Amino acid sequence: MSRLPADFEEDRMLRERARQTVAANVAQLRQSLAAQGLISRTAQTLTLNARTRIAAGARDLVTTAQGEAKANQGLIAAVGAGLLGALALWFARKRRAATARVLDEAAPDAAASSPAPGSDAAHP
Repeated sequence: MSRLPADFEEDRMLRERARQTVAANVAQLRQSLAAQGLISRTAQTLTLNARTRIAAGARDLVTTAQGEAKANQGLIAAVGAGLLGALALWFARKRRAATARVLDEAAPDAAASSPAPGSDAAHP
């Protein structure tokens, strides 16, 4: 039998080392998956990515809102004053309703005690 050329022997050793490396990587992957399953690992990664994207979006939103607030301070002050006025009217609604009720009850008494315009009761 003839001996294989030296290049072939060297190639065989390289393939054998690569095979051993792949086998070691597969063994390490199996050990890692045994510690934490693939589904839980994927879910953890997705959750982390979602949290990162949400946090980045929130930071961008706050930055944009701050810029818009600085650019429109007068408008924000006017809207705020309008809201405060609306709140004041809302909280005073019961008092206004009670006052209107008292005025409505007093109106018939005032109409009965004062003479109607154009009547002879005004000139005896």
